[in-house]
Amino acid sequence: MRKILITIYCLFVLSACSNENKVHPLIDALNSEGIHVTEINTSEDAILGVKGIVFKLDNDEIIRVYDFGSKENRVKGEKKFKDNQKLLSSHAPIVYPANQYLMLYYYTVSTNAQELELTETKFGEKLQNAIDRIK
Repeated sequence: MRKILITIYCLFVLSACSNENKVHPLIDALNSEGIHVTEINTSEDAILGVKGIVFKLDNDEIIRVYDFGSKENRVKGEKKFKDNQKLLSSHAPIVYPANQYLMLYYYTVSTNAQELELTETKFGEKLQNAIDRIK
């Protein structure tokens, strides 16, 4: 029984590491911009065809990162997201596409505007710089 529990624990740790390795270049780029993120567990389904990884920024804003494995799949996922977003009434996140990654920045809304410019958010420009590093 103990061996089974140890095996399950090892598989859990390895699966957690595999998610981090998928977005490692993006996390490195974020860190180089001075952006520190903490991965948080969510019960989010794979609504874009792949499971997203959710990170909390220092100011409690959220980014969701999706690794589609290829640029072609990312373009399809981005289109699906934009089609789904039209149906929602809440403010849209800022969308950052890069290679196989799609990053969504859910910023804190301090005005009535539906969408803000990058310069009007705390991390908008830094996130763009990080994405530009991995393009």
